[in-house]
Amino acid sequence: GDSIAFGIGDPLKKGYIGRLKEAFEQYKRSPIQVSNYGIPKYRTEDVLKQLKVRKIKKSIQQANYIIINILVVT
Repeated sequence: GDSIAFGIGDPLKKGYIGRLKEAFEQYKRSPIQVSNYGIPKYRTEDVLKQLKVRKIKKSIQQANYIIINILVVT
């Protein structure tokens, strides 16, 4: 899962995506749109299903930038 992106454990509930959004907006001096699809406890098969959801698929196709975070546990 992507608890960090989701914001689990973050007292401000932003996760690193929310913090990255704020930093980028300050850098660009304009608002940006961010979609965070990180869901705690999701596994590879869950993410692959998620990528087939029409809304998410459309959002990705229209994106200028895509950030993918992969954690490998051995």
